[in-house]
Amino acid sequence: MAAERPTTTVTDQDSERPDVASMVNSAELPPSFSEVRRWAIASTEDLARLRALLHHALTGTDTPPQRGIGEVPEKAVLVASELATNALRHGEPPTVVRLLTDGERFAIDVIDRAPGSAPLVAGDRAPGDGGFGLILAQRVSLDVGWYAEGDLKHVWATFDAPPGLLVDLDGHAPDDGTR
Repeated sequence: MAAERPTTTVTDQDSERPDVASMVNSAELPPSFSEVRRWAIASTEDLARLRALLHHALTGTDTPPQRGIGEVPEKAVLVASELATNALRHGEPPTVVRLLTDGERFAIDVIDRAPGSAPLVAGDRAPGDGGFGLILAQRVSLDVGWYAEGDLKHVWATFDAPPGLLVDLDGHAPDDGTR
């Protein structure tokens, strides 16, 4: 059995953004957010389908455009995949991924069954060692937080809802048969 590596945390001095810290903010999503879609995943084999369904729910298209990760939908899909991977690795299945909106922003909320394990931002790891999902989420989203609710842990990230995003202001998305 391999020895566990000590975890070094990222401090404000180690980051380009001042809001990257060793622990993720402990806060519930604002009550103004309402659920649009939800997906249950049981293993990492479900991640590709999650990414495709989330991208479709956000944009109405099946395939991401060849424009890179600069656009909000692609950032949200990447963050959802990273947070879901963390939930699968550190929590008990099923992992639930929710898409929510408050009319001006949308949120990705990933739920697992590990309420006692606060998400920690990794630091000082070599590329390929993993542990950068929360750093990435903090850098590309508006806000990242977490909270425990009974035997569930929620880790969430919020994004601006730019014009043209198909999650409309009333909280309805295109019907892709996932709800």
